[in-house]
Amino acid sequence: MCDVDHFKQYNDLLGHYAGDECLIQIARSISDICVRSSNIACRYGGEEFSVIMYGGDNDASFLAESIRKAIYTLGISHPALNDLPVTLSIGYHSMLPDSESTPRKLIEYADMALYEAKRNGRNTCVQFKVP
Repeated sequence: MCDVDHFKQYNDLLGHYAGDECLIQIARSISDICVRSSNIACRYGGEEFSVIMYGGDNDASFLAESIRKAIYTLGISHPALNDLPVTLSIGYHSMLPDSESTPRKLIEYADMALYEAKRNGRNTCVQFKVP
């Protein structure tokens, strides 16, 4: 789960057209990184994006960090943040398919990690670890 940091402020200051253009650039960048045929990238809603991939913890960590860095290096200026670049917070989780794993759980865990990334200062990736 990927969420654009401080997007409401960006949208409010620059307007919906600029906000849409920002989201389009981010979507293209995420899509450019998710090139494996087993990767699925989509807009989840609002300023949130989701990536589903086949692989383990290391693959998920590498992909999340690649996406985070790519959005930062786009250099989309954020006027509410002294023109620092627009950034993403990312929460992710990996699970092996079994009778206990469901798509809902996967989304719930990734979302919990996303909120932890936001609490940790944004522009970061956090993996959800099952206690």
